[in-house]
Amino acid sequence: VLAMTGKYDEAEAHLLAGNAEKTSEIGADHWRMAEYDKTLVDLYTKWGKPEKAAEWQAKLAALKPRPARET
Repeated sequence: VLAMTGKYDEAEAHLLAGNAEKTSEIGADHWRMAEYDKTLVDLYTKWGKPEKAAEWQAKLAALKPRPARET
């Protein structure tokens, strides 16, 4: 919501804090980090910060793949 209203600074602070918290729980390369990393890519893209978007896109690309479900 903050990013949609142009409050990018506030949105960034909240998203980075949430990302850090989740990273401490499951690790930075866990496949479940994709949602968090993608949100930051989207924020920086909308904010006009392509370098930051690329940084988070690289982190997103480096995540471990989601494990296959056992049958």
